[in-house]
Amino acid sequence: MAVWVNRNTDQFIQAVDTGRLSQDWFRDNSWVLMRSRVEDLVGAARTQTAFLCGLVESDEELWDRFDVKICLILDDTMIRERLAPSPPSPDGRR
Repeated sequence: MAVWVNRNTDQFIQAVDTGRLSQDWFRDNSWVLMRSRVEDLVGAARTQTAFLCGLVESDEELWDRFDVKICLILDDTMIRERLAPSPPSPDGRR
C-alpha cells in the first residue's frame, strides 16, 4: 500500500537497502500511501470491513476513504513484550 518517494524529485524508489536507514535517508525520502492502492482496497472490500494498519506521512490525505480511524500507540517496552515469543504451555502448545 505504501512506497518510498524522494522528497526532491517525487520519484518512487524501487529498492531499499534493508539495513539500518540513516537520518539523511529519512530527510530525503518519505514513506507514503498510494491512493490508487487504497482505492483498490476500498473497491475490493465493497460492503465488508477492511483494515489498513500502519503509519505513513501522507495518511491524512486518505482519511476521507475511511469511516473509522483508530490510533493505537504503544511504547517500546510494550511492543517488545508483544513481539517476544511466548513460552510453551505445559502441553507443549504456545
